[in-house]
Amino acid sequence: MGDEGDEFDYGYEAGAAAGSSSATKFVVWDHTARGARPTRFSVVVDTSGTLDDLMQAICIEKDYDDGTIMIAPFEDQNKDLTPCRERTLQQLNLLQNPVVIIKAIPGCEFMTTTEASQEGSGAGLVPLGCARESDVVDTSRPTNASIVPSGGPSSSAMSSLGGKSTTGYVGLANQGATCYMNSFIQSLFMTPEFRRAVYNWSFEEKFARDLAAKEKAEAESATSTSEQSNSTTQTTGKKADAPAKPVLNKDGTPETYRQRKERLSIPLHLQRLFLQLQTSEKRAIQTKSLTKSFGWDDAEAFTQHDVQELCRVLFDALEDNFAHTEQANLITRLWQGKMKDYVKCLECGTESARQDTYLDIALDVKGFGQTVAVKSIQEALAKYIQPETLEGRDQYSCEKCNKKVNAKKGLAFVTFPYFLMLQLKRFTFDFATDRRVKLNDRVVFPLFLDVNDFIEEVARSKFINSGAPSFDPNQERLTPTPDRPYVYELYAILIHRGSALGGHYYAYIKALDKNKWFEFNDSTVVEISFEDIERSFGYDEDEESTSSQSGWFSSYKSGANAYMLMYRKIEAGNQTIPTKEDLSANILRQVEEDLARAKLKEEKKKLERETYNVRIFFKGEEKTLSVHKSVSFRDALMKAAEMFGQQHRPLECLRVRQYQAQSDVPLDPVAGNLDEPVEMLKLSYKPLLLEVREPDQEFPAYDPNFMALKLALYKPDTKEFVLHDISVEKKGTIETLRELIFNKFGIPTGEQLIVQEHVQVWGNSPPYSMLSDPTARLRADCMLWDGSKLFVEQHAPSSDGITIPADSACVAEIERSRSLLNIKIIHIGMGETPDLNLQLSRQSTLLELKEKLSSSTGIPVDEMKLSRGTVNWRFEMKNVALTLAEHHVSDEQELFIERGRPLKPTETTMMFYMYTPDSSVKIYDHMFNLPVDEAETVSDLKKRISEALKVQKNIDMPSDVMRLRDMYSHSQLASKVLPDNTIIKNALSVIYSNKPLAIQLLPGPEPVTSQSQMVLLLQQWNPSTFTVGPRVEVVVPESLSVSDLRRNLAQQMGLPELEWTRVGLVKEPYASVGPTNTLELPELMWDRVPPAEEKPKLRDLPMFVRDGDLIFYRDNTEKLKVLSTEEKAAIQKEIAARTPPRITSSFWGSRKETALKIHTDKD
Repeated sequence: MGDEGDEFDYGYEAGAAAGSSSATKFVVWDHTARGARPTRFSVVVDTSGTLDDLMQAICIEKDYDDGTIMIAPFEDQNKDLTPCRERTLQQLNLLQNPVVIIKAIPGCEFMTTTEASQEGSGAGLVPLGCARESDVVDTSRPTNASIVPSGGPSSSAMSSLGGKSTTGYVGLANQGATCYMNSFIQSLFMTPEFRRAVYNWSFEEKFARDLAAKEKAEAESATSTSEQSNSTTQTTGKKADAPAKPVLNKDGTPETYRQRKERLSIPLHLQRLFLQLQTSEKRAIQTKSLTKSFGWDDAEAFTQHDVQELCRVLFDALEDNFAHTEQANLITRLWQGKMKDYVKCLECGTESARQDTYLDIALDVKGFGQTVAVKSIQEALAKYIQPETLEGRDQYSCEKCNKKVNAKKGLAFVTFPYFLMLQLKRFTFDFATDRRVKLNDRVVFPLFLDVNDFIEEVARSKFINSGAPSFDPNQERLTPTPDRPYVYELYAILIHRGSALGGHYYAYIKALDKNKWFEFNDSTVVEISFEDIERSFGYDEDEESTSSQSGWFSSYKSGANAYMLMYRKIEAGNQTIPTKEDLSANILRQVEEDLARAKLKEEKKKLERETYNVRIFFKGEEKTLSVHKSVSFRDALMKAAEMFGQQHRPLECLRVRQYQAQSDVPLDPVAGNLDEPVEMLKLSYKPLLLEVREPDQEFPAYDPNFMALKLALYKPDTKEFVLHDISVEKKGTIETLRELIFNKFGIPTGEQLIVQEHVQVWGNSPPYSMLSDPTARLRADCMLWDGSKLFVEQHAPSSDGITIPADSACVAEIERSRSLLNIKIIHIGMGETPDLNLQLSRQSTLLELKEKLSSSTGIPVDEMKLSRGTVNWRFEMKNVALTLAEHHVSDEQELFIERGRPLKPTETTMMFYMYTPDSSVKIYDHMFNLPVDEAETVSDLKKRISEALKVQKNIDMPSDVMRLRDMYSHSQLASKVLPDNTIIKNALSVIYSNKPLAIQLLPGPEPVTSQSQMVLLLQQWNPSTFTVGPRVEVVVPESLSVSDLRRNLAQQMGLPELEWTRVGLVKEPYASVGPTNTLELPELMWDRVPPAEEKPKLRDLPMFVRDGDLIFYRDNTEKLKVLSTEEKAAIQKEIAARTPPRITSSFWGSRKETALKIHTDKD
């Protein structure tokens, strides 16, 4: 983000953000700075978000106050979209061409603050005009363009534009794709019991206890080490070696330990966030400190997750943080219910049951294999506890009956929690289209819910197939009784808008103290009606044909519906939302401290906005003057003189001029009243040149009607060009210029060859042109400006007087200068060796560059490696006979030099990874990089790898038990085996620098003897236990059919020979090397080749199996286990802990979703 630029070449970078199908990268052209060129930067926002989300992202990126900018599409820059903030980006047609411009709101004057230069002498930045030391602006980073109201709306008016919503509630800024988190956090904030518990939590008590425990552990460790040392001395009679000092305190001091604890304390940052939501006057506040306490980086902020997944992971983290405090077991006390998983014999009535707990209930909208969705929450709950009958082959073995019998198996609720969270499973897999889809069917839920019937079996007959209930916005509040205690009030609806490929979360939340409903949509909070709530049910079947649309996102009506519901149990002692009067003294003090910090931050931002960082040049030296806009021109001028040691000169002997630094051309002198502030001089973004004179001299005269040109005059005697400064009238012509050259240099006007060099060249046009028309105007026709460079030589004109003579020295000089490359040489692994700056011709060979570097660095050519790219990803230039142009070296490019054997033209550096296919944690481990010659055989390469493993890694792996495999460039899976008798050039389909190859240890000789064989991974899945067996590597012929593989697997599984069709197959779809996610296995497209079909081969569609693919297999008759909430959470936690980092990014195909993880301060 924030990439600045001047050219309007936005097309290459706008569009879908990398790595996220639900985020879009917007290019923003900033026109807010008056008098300056527009700048370009980029922001990433949720694809299904609103214009308000985009404007919030822009304000966050540039540190602008909300309400101070207006926005328009790039194609129609006069079309103000600001009034449409609540409309989606799709509705405004901004996703097709995600490029916008921003301008200042009418009535405000915008000025710029130039980026502070970090180059020049050590004088650095000189703050000027700061009243207090604490007000000094940190200018160690570039300062963004700042918006400074001047003569426009008052500060109070500006505050109202970006202030708190009229609802009285504060929104949360979206960091990129954190809408799911914002909606859930707002729901927790509006939960009275949880907000009070968070306010009552004390960081000081938790820190004191943790510090005491830490110090005790350190003391015990030190004592243990001392006793061990004394024991050694007494036993051996020798003084033991001084024991290493125990380093249990990785934080150094109690203060640094406290800082780490504060930074990673989730309850502390949640407490501070809640206080801001309750007391802030801003429209929206940031959540970055909270997500940093989660251990998230910026990438996590741009990865959308499921809100239910966040709920479970956040609750786990809070339980860890709440341990041993007053809030211990808070989550269990408020959200945990109990259910039982039972099997009941239908002959003797004996019941076998296991009791589980749950935090939320995931309800099917449309069960597996069903075509009709449930009509209401009550029906979904009834189907959730509807038992199945175990009969036939699936009969239950009853111990009491001592035989297999028919039985009922199902779930039953034992208790319901105080807060009842219901998730509607709107995402499923469509086997007809082979993709995930979202179910937008209408599911009605009441404002008040009675769930007492669901503890008894009466619920099934009462609610299943009972028709679609109507929604009653005037439903009477339910009252609990001793025999019917479980009655609930709806207070939060988490809504998902979009499709299964991506979307946007927001929340409808009831303010329990006001009895009103509000929409919390990131930074926006508005009041809503019951009609809005009813629209979140979804659509009826008869509406589908008119409301559904093709593409990723449907309309608001069809695509935005309830995903998670939050109900609160109705009791006499229900808590209320805490008011400011309910807050403790410690919390109130924290509020005051937060307000003071916010005020100080605003003052610092204001000072930064009002401080100009001006580049000042003097005799070739550049420094930056940091000056407040209210400082007088007199003081600023004297401070500039002091920076360059000229403070001894009287004020009248000092002058500053606007300056064109690139061409070294002084421009207009800065004139003005010495006592007026620098703000009136409009100096914020212009480089200045400091001029001095002696008291008896005068400053050079300046005429604004003239312009300064650079004239390179050719000297035939020395065959060199000498640069001269000339001043010519702006309205003058070529004839005027010729007369000036004649008067100054004596070249006859008829023999002057004047050639203009062009900065920009279009197409195949030459980079120069001859100025021959005597009537052409210098400014209007020839486009000459201050600093323009002209080449002049005395030469007879060509026969036609239009073309440039072939032997022109001017043309030769221009072409020579344009063929030069300015190269920066950066040393790698050579300590503090300074970088080198060289200038060479594009036609110089790599050998010539190496020889030049060898003379200056002392590194022999045959021990020198030169690379392009970046420090961390370098590509060595190998062929010394090729020119720098042929090596694609460009002007101002950085090259990297290091000592080592250079690669031959036929060699390429490749990366070698140890590959362990049956590992559950670290499948790939990088060993080293080696040069590989494309002409050497695989067997020779394996011998070199074996030697390198022994020398560098102390691993003994003979080459005859080593397998070398190619790796797919777009995934992390090992692929084709490289046969021993094949040369590398023929064994690999493509060769490039840093290509990864996999090393694999075999238990014996290589079983792959032909390129017509494939190596596959097989893994058995057991649906009844949700477990998988080990990954087994097998070698099969490429011609193997799907049915043959099923027969072989049936034999291994112990199935009868004639029942091989029971074997189900599916290829792992994500090309992943991580541990198997068993939660995803039921949703995969099993048996795309039906078991009855004999002919399809593994390599053919639809399975399309390739080397290294992972294939899951199962017994299709095995019943799928129904997991409890805790079992699902445990599996997710285990997968997150065992998932290895990726080696390379996937550029093709679907990207596998990563598990959400929140780190606690114990991690």
